[in-house]
Amino acid sequence: MDTQTVFEKNSMLFRFAHQEKFQIWLDHILFTWRWWLGIVIILICLWGCYQLTRNESGNRLLFAGFFTALVATCLDLIGVFFGLWDYRYEVFPSINTYLPWDLLVVPTLVMALLRIKPYANPFVKALVLGAFTSFIGLPLLDWMGLYEPLHWNYIYSFPIQVVLYLLADFVSRRGKFAPLRD
Repeated sequence: MDTQTVFEKNSMLFRFAHQEKFQIWLDHILFTWRWWLGIVIILICLWGCYQLTRNESGNRLLFAGFFTALVATCLDLIGVFFGLWDYRYEVFPSINTYLPWDLLVVPTLVMALLRIKPYANPFVKALVLGAFTSFIGLPLLDWMGLYEPLHWNYIYSFPIQVVLYLLADFVSRRGKFAPLRD
């Protein structure tokens, strides 16, 4: 087969798979308690982000949160693509990650850690975030049936989360923002 035929066949298979996934989402996920849980998580985290950013350092925190969400989502998509883990009960059927976790929970936790005691040791905060997300958050998502590690162990997420926080801390301290205040 020539390259064009291979791409057309691959594209057709992807369209079929996405149609099937959407139908499964409609029939088995939409309006289940896990779907509603995702909606509640989204609303709570949006409220938390609003509360965290209601001061002069709000733009700095939003920037760090956006950076965290972007990196977390990209890493999550890579992990799903390579079959390291899988998500069930997505809130939105077109995305292969659990967006409440990537776009809101982790960034909100990062923003809270940046806001609380802004001059505390960032390495300690990074260890706290890594421990919480890797050893409490992910096992909880797994227990609820939202996340399934296939070729992944929770401990592997720990250094990634630590580095993610340290990068977000670095981004939040750039000189183009007003300083963080208690």
